[in-house]
Amino acid sequence: MSVGESKLDGSLVYDGLLPFSVQILDAMPSDNTLAMVNDKNEHSLRSSLVGNDNFDLEEHDELGHYLKRQEAKIDLLLDMVTELLTQQKRLPEERQLRLTPQGLQWQQSDADLPVDAWVEVLLYLTPSLPRPLRFFGTVSSNAETHSVEFMAVSQQVTELMEKLLFRHHRRAVAQQRQSR
Repeated sequence: MSVGESKLDGSLVYDGLLPFSVQILDAMPSDNTLAMVNDKNEHSLRSSLVGNDNFDLEEHDELGHYLKRQEAKIDLLLDMVTELLTQQKRLPEERQLRLTPQGLQWQQSDADLPVDAWVEVLLYLTPSLPRPLRFFGTVSSNAETHSVEFMAVSQQVTELMEKLLFRHHRRAVAQQRQSR
């Protein structure tokens, strides 16, 4: 996985493996549907950004230690529920992709998508949250890749995507430094 600045559009880019699927649509969804999808995407992204910030506790801070134990128990329960949901719900195959807050690009496969077709993309960006982000757009292709530029995405969703991609970028940089 690598994340960095894209020279093409000036936004953060995620290059890596993620589960996603693309389905051809007859037309772009209604404005009401798009508003509901943006709300769900915003909620999912906010949930993905909830951090497990570590903080130092004083030795005799009984309430802090109690809360830390409760947080560990809740984290364990969430991990177990995520595992059950992942087993129950078949996620799409992980594929190599290039993701920005504005769109998605991947290698062409045997099933070619028609250029300018309306599509729905289901993207599982956060492994600990087996709930897809939904995006809509049209397909563009060249000899090697398909691309979908996301359409009708709210400003809040775009900003949250940028934050999440930046977090991935920071973690990648930290991992590279630790491996040296």
